[in-house]
Order: sequence, then structure tokens, then C-alpha cells
Amino acid sequence: LCTSDSCSAPPSGMCNFSPMSKCCDQNAYLNDFEGGKLKSLMINNSAGPSQGWQLVTLPVPCPPNGLDCDKSNEMGSTFLYFGDAKAWSFNFGSAPASGTVRLPVKTVPFGKGWAALKFNLYMATETGNGYDQLKVYLQPLPLSANDPMPPPLPPIWTKPQDLATQAWHYISIANLADSLYSMAAGTKYQVVIEFNTVDGVGNDGMGVLIPSLVYQTEFCQ
Repeated sequence: LCTSDSCSAPPSGMCNFSPMSKCCDQNAYLNDFEGGKLKSLMINNSAGPSQGWQLVTLPVPCPPNGLDCDKSNEMGSTFLYFGDAKAWSFNFGSAPASGTVRLPVKTVPFGKGWAALKFNLYMATETGNGYDQLKVYLQPLPLSANDPMPPPLPPIWTKPQDLATQAWHYISIANLADSLYSMAAGTKYQVVIEFNTVDGVGNDGMGVLIPSLVYQTEFCQ
């Protein structure tokens, strides 16, 4: 914590929280999905819970439409996956499909610092970013349950046009703080990962795999 706290004696019990100078508040969210635990991640899929983002154990061997899916440099056996684990593809029919993964709720800090989201990524999807789009953005949350959901902030990261398919990539998004500071201090928000097929064709690849998520922040008074 980055406050110096003091409380008066009962019965008043009043407390005072004063910011400490040159104090840094470090926070991290790590999920390697082992044990099949979402750890407060929130998942929403347009095609239902079994078709979209879910936790899976990789098939052995990898299916023909998912070459080298087991070549991640991480040792875990459970993965965050976008697709249908019964078919090992994300072909859910003729309609487009999408899904979001929301990290636990955080608060925009009052201090200045940095924030980063890091993960390994495998995509057996269409190449380019016109279709099978993957993006990361911040979602501000309403002040109360009666308020409408604010619009999301512009994407911080989108799947690059030249991202190689059926290969593993290390993604480090280090400019999250820039997007954070566009919101008022004290605003509740979530980091969101969204995949959208955009259309209903060309979706016979294995899909998307993420073996772990790391969200790190450090903000100083």
C-alpha cells in the first residue's frame, strides 16, 4: 500500500489515509490455468460456453489443422482456447462468432507508473487482420449498476497483419498505462481480450491458444 494510515480511538473510529511520498504500489495478476481455474476471469461467447473461449487440455498429438500447437515454451497442460474442443476448430456454422475474456476488475491509480499485459499466443486462423481478429482493450465500468456501460477504449493491441499462423508468439503489451491515463483516477476498469471471426467461412483452423496471462502494474506517488 502507498498510504500512511492512522485511526482515532473508539467510539469515533475515524481513519485517515495519507499518501506516502515516493511510494510504489506493485500489483500483478497471474493465471497459468492449471487445475482448470479461471481465477476471476469473465468469459462471454456469442455461440455459447462450449464454442468460444474455454479452458482445455491439448489433444495428443496436435490435430492436422493445429500443427505445432504443443510447441509452447511453457510447461503447463491447461490452455485458454477459442474454439470447439470436441472438433478442435472454430467453425461453429455460417454465422460470425466472437468471444471476450475479461481480467478481474481494477482501479485506475492516482499515481504515475506503468502497466503491461504479457502472454504467449498461438493462432491457427486466417492470416491478416481483416478476419479472425484478436485485440486487447480497456473497458471502463459504470459508476453504479444503474448506469449504462461506457464504450470501450480504442484497442491497445491488435493481431498484426503479418502474424504467422500455426506458430507461437510472445506478446508483450507495454503501453497499457497510456490508455489507463485517458480515464479518470479511481475509475473501475477491466482488461479485455476479444476474438472475432468477422465472417462464417475459413474457420476450420484449430483456433487460438494462450497458456497463461500476466498483468503487471506499478504506480508511484
